[in-house]
Amino acid sequence: MEVEPQKPLKILLVEDDPPTRAALQSVLSMAGHTTATADTLAAALEHIRGDQLDLMISDIQLPDGDGLTLMRQLRVLKPVVRGIALSGFGTDEDVDRSHQAGFREHLVKPIDGQSLADAIRRTTLTS
Repeated sequence: MEVEPQKPLKILLVEDDPPTRAALQSVLSMAGHTTATADTLAAALEHIRGDQLDLMISDIQLPDGDGLTLMRQLRVLKPVVRGIALSGFGTDEDVDRSHQAGFREHLVKPIDGQSLADAIRRTTLTS
């Protein structure tokens, strides 16, 4: 069975660590996606309010808040946009909190390109 290639997405990547942000943006770009970046909750909200998005990938810990709050606000402002959480923590409780906030996936850092691609595919192909 052949898998249909994924269409390019407009992704908001929210990550406060510059090397991690650059690496993830590179992986997303190589996959053909258009990626806007933000390093704070406030900057991410500006993008959400102003940009057309298909997907948000967000770190949970941000310098001015958290990705859980950001995801809840995204669900109010743009309910059809889905999210993938990035975190250094991956207990069942951490994953449950992410899902309760509205994230479809929860990836534990460090994240490899294939895991990210798989999470994007699962997140965007499911209803």
